[in-house]
Amino acid sequence: IYLEGDAGVTGDIVNSGTITSGTMGILLLGSSGSLQNSVGGSIINSGTINSDGSGMFLNMNGQNVIHNGSMTVVGRG
Repeated sequence: IYLEGDAGVTGDIVNSGTITSGTMGILLLGSSGSLQNSVGGSIINSGTINSDGSGMFLNMNGQNVIHNGSMTVVGRG
């Protein structure tokens, strides 16, 4: 589980490896957070990816997003 709440509203997740979220996992970005998945990274999610406000979900060229759950992006996505 990767959970970023109000305390991380300006935080970014910069990933060059793998983010794995299990079936009950939650990946939550705050209002100005962004998720950047860089070279060699992948996101494997069976839970929830949620980004509110101006949060961004950015997956760079050639990277994998395996998504079996739900994704909610309010704002840019």
